[in-house]
Amino acid sequence: MVRSTCLLVHFAVAAVVGPTFGALPRPAAAQSVPGGWTFSLESYGWLTAMTGTAGAGSVRVPVDNSFIDTLKQADSVLAFSGHAEARRGPIAVFLDGMWSRLGVDDVSAGPARVDVTSTFALAELGGAYEVLDRGFYSGRERGWSLEALAGGRYTYIGNTIDLRGGGSASSNVDWVDPFAGLRLRVAVAPRWDASLRGDIGGWGAGSRFTWNVQALVGYRFRLFGTDAAAVFGYRALSQDYESRRLVWDVTLHGPVIGLNLHF
Repeated sequence: MVRSTCLLVHFAVAAVVGPTFGALPRPAAAQSVPGGWTFSLESYGWLTAMTGTAGAGSVRVPVDNSFIDTLKQADSVLAFSGHAEARRGPIAVFLDGMWSRLGVDDVSAGPARVDVTSTFALAELGGAYEVLDRGFYSGRERGWSLEALAGGRYTYIGNTIDLRGGGSASSNVDWVDPFAGLRLRVAVAPRWDASLRGDIGGWGAGSRFTWNVQALVGYRFRLFGTDAAAVFGYRALSQDYESRRLVWDVTLHGPVIGLNLHF
């Protein structure tokens, strides 16, 4: 019961500041170096609600947290997140990562009260191939591009639980989910772009099944002489993972906001 409660609290809080997303803004500078590489870097925050079931062994804990519940459950949060993408012609490679260490005090675990310290890491490595381009990368004010995505998403959870009054427990688990999906990018106005990504994966290799959907809107501008975009939108990530030690059948969803730099 202690371990399953730790997982519930950990994911609720860590997701506030962690995950990042695929590059959004149209790389206008890419046309100045035909055949060359272009690069983008992003940092994002994600405020999540959470629904589903968490547990350990035969214990199951229902999860139903709103955005406000997520904020209330943590008394300290430290997280680092980022996304890097390199593109040459129709091919792109991306790396997405998050690391978070946080403490949550005086949490209810059945009849006990506990203090929780958790470490969470998420890493995504993948590639994209441009299936169709209708003006998005040619600098038109209106245009769109469709890409096929594939890769792997690594998840690690480490927990230390101290029972008030004495005693402690710890656990950790990690897994890798393969995924495949599509990403649609649309130039909707001279400075405005939109992006829609969806992917599915797991298939028993890590999770039994996982899916991820995100919709972003970006406003492009110049920042200290560099192409940049302010990005906002919404994301949902669902993971259905089960082993003898841990159950995690949860959907995280909520608004995102971030900044993209393009070189």
